[in-house]
Amino acid sequence: MARYKDYNYDQMKMLPVSYEKQILAGSFEYSLSYLIDNELDLKALINAITMTPMADQPMIRGCF
Repeated sequence: MARYKDYNYDQMKMLPVSYEKQILAGSFEYSLSYLIDNELDLKALINAITMTPMADQPMIRGCF
């Protein structure tokens, strides 16, 4: 026979996520985030996803 736990309406707790506190400087995650945000040129990837010519790139870049 199944043994179910009693349902408690207070069991759902949503916690806000702060990436500035979670990603510590010097960690792999920090380095990866820095490389993606600052060093990689993602124009070709954005063009492939949106299928737009390079001329419309500045307008679309603000959407991401």
